[in-house]
Amino acid sequence: MPFGDIEGDKIFFARLDGQLNKVNKFYKDKEQEYLDVGEKIKDQLIKLEKIKKALIDKQDPMNQDGEDADSSTSYIIRGWWNIFCHLLGLIALQGS
Repeated sequence: MPFGDIEGDKIFFARLDGQLNKVNKFYKDKEQEYLDVGEKIKDQLIKLEKIKKALIDKQDPMNQDGEDADSSTSYIIRGWWNIFCHLLGLIALQGS
């Protein structure tokens, strides 16, 4: 003896699958969105690293190894650099 309406069950599960697919697509799209943003931020950080090195080299032309000179400008640059690196880490965590 059948437990329920087989045709009705097929319709119900087909609609349920459709809704589940919508939810999965939504989260996949969001994940890709965050990964794209993370890539953009990563690219910006690479550019900022180059700018940082150029600024440091300009402050102290004798400083060829990329070490920061002791000045308020390099202190500010290090501070911003640390903030950007921290943000990149947070985005990487969200993407995984």
